[in-house]
Amino acid sequence: AWHGLAPPSFAAPPMSQPAAPAVHAATAGPKGYCKCWLPDAIFSSGQDLVELIAGPGGAHFQHVLKKYPMVELKVEGQNSTAAPPAHRLHVVMCSEDSEIFESAAADVLDLVETVCDMVGEELGLSEEQVEELIQGIRAEKYFEAHGIRTPLPPVRARASAAAAAAAPMAVEEPGVPQATADGDFEFIDDVVDNMQPAAGDDGDDTEDDAATEESEGAMSEVSEDEAPPARPAYDDL
Repeated sequence: AWHGLAPPSFAAPPMSQPAAPAVHAATAGPKGYCKCWLPDAIFSSGQDLVELIAGPGGAHFQHVLKKYPMVELKVEGQNSTAAPPAHRLHVVMCSEDSEIFESAAADVLDLVETVCDMVGEELGLSEEQVEELIQGIRAEKYFEAHGIRTPLPPVRARASAAAAAAAPMAVEEPGVPQATADGDFEFIDDVVDNMQPAAGDDGDDTEDDAATEESEGAMSEVSEDEAPPARPAYDDL
């Protein structure tokens, strides 16, 4: 007996709810990456290299981001040659906008080169030594989509770009396909002026034609006089 107590209620066990399908975060879109490693010789600087790259209060990065607001910029790696080369100090820029990626990559490389100039001045290096320091910058570019990396042509250093600009231009030859700025080929038309009659030539070739006919007539007479006698036919024998 329950002695007047209300009998306990036996509620049905709660129904198990089906698990909700997992919601995966949207897959990040394809991005282009540019990484610029500082040369090892720069680690002998006594300055804060991270601040030297990003600028006081991030001013240098803000200058780049003002031009390219859709890119991401950061400094990664260790300021030491004891770290593996891939883990040493470098600047990373990435963007999903392929139209501004190349220009932004060139500006990032220019920023790293400027840091080399400042450290070179600090260390009292000559111009040649500073250029060697700049040549020690290691730049890498690649396109990443769905976890797959596709290498891209590297960013040209300042010295390489200057050498390319100073290179002599190729001489265009008539009839030879020439490469255009976008990599396509087009044929250069021949110089037509060389094929036209001279300015003083009125096109009257009467005298030349008469002289030619007279010469041909004389040659015809000589040929007839010097022709060997005709061989007799068998019927004449």
